[in-house]
Amino acid sequence: MKRLSAALFVLGLIFVLTACGAQPSASPPQPSQTPTQSEPVSPQPSAEPSPTPSETPEPEPEPEPEPEPEPEPEPEPEPEAPQWPAYEFGKPLEESEAAEDAAFEKAVFLGDSRTEGLQVFGGLKKGTYLWARGMTVFRVNNPNWAVFDVNGEKATMIEALRAADCDAVYIMVGVNELGYPVESYESGLGKFIDMVLEAQPDAVVYLQLLPPVNDEVARRSGLADYINNTRLNSFNEAIVRVAREKKVVLLDVPEVYRDENGSLPADLSSDGCHFKSGGYVRWVDYLRTHRMDPERYRYHRALAAEEQTEDQPEAGTGAESVTGPENETGAATGSEPPVEETER
Repeated sequence: MKRLSAALFVLGLIFVLTACGAQPSASPPQPSQTPTQSEPVSPQPSAEPSPTPSETPEPEPEPEPEPEPEPEPEPEPEPEAPQWPAYEFGKPLEESEAAEDAAFEKAVFLGDSRTEGLQVFGGLKKGTYLWARGMTVFRVNNPNWAVFDVNGEKATMIEALRAADCDAVYIMVGVNELGYPVESYESGLGKFIDMVLEAQPDAVVYLQLLPPVNDEVARRSGLADYINNTRLNSFNEAIVRVAREKKVVLLDVPEVYRDENGSLPADLSSDGCHFKSGGYVRWVDYLRTHRMDPERYRYHRALAAEEQTEDQPEAGTGAESVTGPENETGAATGSEPPVEETER
């Protein structure tokens, strides 16, 4: 019994010692299954190295959008020049197609006794005739010569013209001024044209040259010595200058009356200055074939004024026109002849 107990004790002790000195062993590895057929093994892709993180760049400011340039306006096409014939003021108007009487419906004729003859014997029944025997450039706005009727009231030539409904003005004055200095007549005529342009700014203004006289017949008729073609030609030169300066149409009415010597034929004249009745028809025929389109007239006046402005000399550098002194009526003093009893 004692031997059995001792043997059990020894066995227990050995068990204890064995348990204390043994290392725990890992569980035995599971045997890998050996494939019956070798299968290719796909290589695993190598992981790309992740980029090294860098500092986050600050966003650049977006540039402000530049304003779109405004489109340049297309230049307006220059208006085509009118197809009217050129006209130079101070030159006689060229011939045109003959006009009927109706074309003179709103025409006004200003003048002296020669214009009276035009109305009575010319055969042109249209238009308004404002004439007075003895009329001069110095009397056209003189209240002492208010001999025209406007609505029952007496009016000067300019006042009567201002009241007229007109689109054309025809001027023929100068015979009664032949005894005056040319400079005085030219100055007075220029002022007369200014008044006409102011009274009728939309009308075509025609300034007519003085028809010739017949010196021999004029002497026999007792007309003053200063009524002669030499004197008259110098006045026509003044009319040309005024037409050029004031930019009005010049009419060479004398061309239908001049003979080979530049004189009025004796058979056309009653007294050496006025025409016989048939002679006035020539004047009307000339007016019928020498008319200017109103638009052409305004175009060339504007063009001439523009050219004059461009060529205008500086103030004080231009030549000044000197004329004689004038009295209240506008007539030059000192050398004017006495008014004759029979005026033209």
